[in-house]
Amino acid sequence: MAQGLTGKLENAVEVFRTDPRFGYLGLAIWTAMLVAIVVTGFYVLFYLLFILGYLLVVTQMEDLVFRSKLLRRFVSRPTWQHFLVVILVALALRWIILLQDQVITGDLETTVQRSAHMMNGRLPYLEFGGGTKPPSYQYMLYLIGEAVGPGPMQFRALFSLADAVVAGLVYMACRTRYGNGHSLAMAMVYAMCPVAIVTIGVSARYDGVVNLFLIASLWALLGKRYDASAILLGIGFSLKIYPAAVLPFMAVAATMLAGHWDRGLRMRLLGMVRYGALFVLPFLGSLVPLAMISPGALDAYFEERGVFKGWGSYTTWVRRVLSTDHVGDIHVAYVFLAIFGVLILLLFIDWLRNGPHALRRWTRFILLVIGVHYGFHFSLFFQSNPTALTLSWIR
Repeated sequence: MAQGLTGKLENAVEVFRTDPRFGYLGLAIWTAMLVAIVVTGFYVLFYLLFILGYLLVVTQMEDLVFRSKLLRRFVSRPTWQHFLVVILVALALRWIILLQDQVITGDLETTVQRSAHMMNGRLPYLEFGGGTKPPSYQYMLYLIGEAVGPGPMQFRALFSLADAVVAGLVYMACRTRYGNGHSLAMAMVYAMCPVAIVTIGVSARYDGVVNLFLIASLWALLGKRYDASAILLGIGFSLKIYPAAVLPFMAVAATMLAGHWDRGLRMRLLGMVRYGALFVLPFLGSLVPLAMISPGALDAYFEERGVFKGWGSYTTWVRRVLSTDHVGDIHVAYVFLAIFGVLILLLFIDWLRNGPHALRRWTRFILLVIGVHYGFHFSLFFQSNPTALTLSWIR
C-alpha cells in the first residue's frame, strides 16, 4: 500500500514537472500573489499561494526558459549580460515589495535601533543588546547608518540589493559547471524565491548579505580559488553563524578538488585545517576593534552569545507553550541546536560516503526541516498579529 501511494505521488510530481500548463499556472499564481502582497500587505493565504505558485514554476524553470523565443535568443548572449540582467530582475522583484510598508516582524525596528545606537557611540552587547549577532554585524549597521542614514527604507533597499546580487552569483557559480540555459534557470529559482522577497524586502532581514559571501565562496571554490573561498565563507560567518554549517562540506570539497584527498590522511587533514584556519580569520579579526575599544564589551558579547538567544523563535514558542525555556538545567535553545547539529553530522557522513546522491536523498527531509522552522516563525507571528489570518485589515 505504501509503495502504491509513493508511486502515485511520484507520478503526480512527474505530471507537474512535464505538463507546461502547470508551469504557466504557477507563474500566473506567483505573479498575482506578488501583486496582492504589494497592494494589500502580508496575508497568510496570499503568502501560501505565492509559495505554491513558485513551487509549480521551479519544477519547470528550465523548460520555461527554452519555450520562449525571446529567452532562447537571450541565452546566446555573453555571460556578463546574463549576470547583469539576473541581478536587475531580482532587484526589481525585491524593490517592488518596498511599496508595501506593513510591519510583520520586529526585525526592522531592531535593525534601525541598533544602527542608531552604534552611530551614537554606544557599545554593542554592553550598552545595548546585540542579539548574539557577531561584531561584524554591528559594524555593518554602523557603516550603513553613516552612509545613507539609519532609516527603515534604507535597510530594506540595501539588503534587497545584496540579495539580488546573490542571484547573479548563483548564475556565475552554476556557469562553472553547466551551460547558459541551466545556469539562468537556477539563478531565476533564487531570484523568484518568495521567502527572500518577503522576509528581506518587508522585514529587512540581512540574510542576503550573508548569502552573498556564502555563494561567492562557492563560486570561488568551483573556480579552484580555495583560499579565497575559505575567507569569503569566513566573512559570512563573521556576520551570522549559519555559514559554519556548510564549513565541513566546503573544507572537504576544497581538499578533494585540490587533489589532496587521495594523497593520504595527512594531506587530507592539512587541506581541511588550512581551509578552516582561513575561514575563522575574518571572525577573529572582527573581535579586534571591539577588544581595543572595550574588553568589557567583548566579554559581554560572549556572555550574550553563550545562551544562544539567536534561536529565539524556538525558545519563545516553547516558553509560551510550556511556560519555561529550560529542560531541567539545560536551556531549550541548546536542545534545538543539538538536534540541528546531529542532522548536519548525519548528512555530512552520508555525503562523504555517497556524494551528491546523499543530497538528493536528504532533499525531502531538508524541506520538512525548513517547513518546521518557518512554522515556528508563523506561529509566533500569528500570535502577535491575529488579524493576519483574516481579510479584515485589508483596505
